[in-house]
Amino acid sequence: MNGKSFQVALLFNEDVQITRGDPQDLLAVQYTATAAQHLYEALTSLGYPVTKLAVRGNLEELEDILCSFPPKDTFIFNNCDGFNGNNLGAVDVIRLIERMGFKHTGAIADSIEMCIIKPQAKERLLQCGVPTPRYQVFEHAKGDFHLDFPVIIKPSVEDASMGIDLDSVVSDRDCLFHKIAYIVEKYEQPAIVEEFVCGRELAVAMWGNEALEILPIAEEDFSWVANPLERLLTYESKWKIDSLYYNNIPARVPAVLNRKDAQVIK
Repeated sequence: MNGKSFQVALLFNEDVQITRGDPQDLLAVQYTATAAQHLYEALTSLGYPVTKLAVRGNLEELEDILCSFPPKDTFIFNNCDGFNGNNLGAVDVIRLIERMGFKHTGAIADSIEMCIIKPQAKERLLQCGVPTPRYQVFEHAKGDFHLDFPVIIKPSVEDASMGIDLDSVVSDRDCLFHKIAYIVEKYEQPAIVEEFVCGRELAVAMWGNEALEILPIAEEDFSWVANPLERLLTYESKWKIDSLYYNNIPARVPAVLNRKDAQVIK
């Protein structure tokens, strides 16, 4: 890029409503604007010329705005977690960015789409030989059930722990189909049901293009949660800052692991 005219366009979704789900989900959707301000301050403190661009309305309006930024001299820092109140809408924003020829942060559109659509992600893991809990997808709150309890029920096409609370892990059929009905009706999509694995929750982040750098392994510390079926990252634990779960589940970075376990996880 041309050093003299190089600029960063910081995109973030600015939504005033959600199209489905629980009204409290708007907390997560709107947090991107707060995160964008922190990113803006960090980038400008490092001397980068940054323009904040709120993504709202429709894709045609966004395209009109981006037309004033030459792709060869503009790098897009993409902080859109959704679009028009829909998490999967983030994929449409990335496809537009890519079609217009911009280089950008984050994964490509196809990768983001696969991560948001959980059944697709599960199938790709299985194809690659990566162990993942057995699962079923339910479009309605009825049908044959082939898994072993306990199981966890989630919306099949969401992220940010939307639709996940302490009632998401169940151990009997009545609770199972009651939660499936809630997901199907409230989130207007199938529910994905997975066998629940008790144990430590670890996260491994990677970044890079051709050469990937593996960042330190992180662990969610559930030591204060006595019930192993309640050791999960609920929506409350991520977004409700006055909740017990938010304030009592710290992330440990790096996680305390022996060398063998760390190598297996990576």
